[in-house]
Amino acid sequence: MKYLQTFETYSSLKVILDDETKMKIKLDDDVLGGKFKNKTIKVKKIGINAKDDIAINNKPFTKFRLKDKKE
Repeated sequence: MKYLQTFETYSSLKVILDDETKMKIKLDDDVLGGKFKNKTIKVKKIGINAKDDIAINNKPFTKFRLKDKKE
């Protein structure tokens, strides 16, 4: 998994999972987390943890998924 930081303060993050899948995560976005990834969690902090992995609210990025936006 590749990731590109777009701001130095990690206020936004662009994640590239493969050539076709791209996600943009910003502060105040809603993501799904929890044991079954069904609880809505607001992104308050984006950064890098001690293992050099992406961290959202001090938890690894793989513990979350994006919430579908119905418009």
